[in-house]
Amino acid sequence: MLRKYDLGKWFLWNYAIDKNHQGRGLGKVALLEIISLMKEEYNLTKLTTTYIYKNDIAGELYTKMGFEITDIVDEKDCHEVNMLLRV
Repeated sequence: MLRKYDLGKWFLWNYAIDKNHQGRGLGKVALLEIISLMKEEYNLTKLTTTYIYKNDIAGELYTKMGFEITDIVDEKDCHEVNMLLRV
C-alpha cells in the first residue's frame, strides 16, 4: 500500500510477500516494479517505509534497494526502523 504525503513523496506500508513465496526474490522484483511505476506515473522522488525492529530480512531487502535508515524507534509499544529511498 502506498500513501502520498507530499509532491513526489510517498510512504510504503504493509509491504509483504506471503510466507509461502518468500526467499525467491519476489520482494525485490515487486519493489523494483513499484518504484519504476511510481517514478513514471507519479514523479516519485522519495519513498519512505518502516519495518519492525530486528526484522533482519526486511532490513536487508530495503538496504539492498538503496533505502537508508533515518530513525529507529524503540519505545514501549513501538519498535520500528524508519527508512528513506531517494529516487
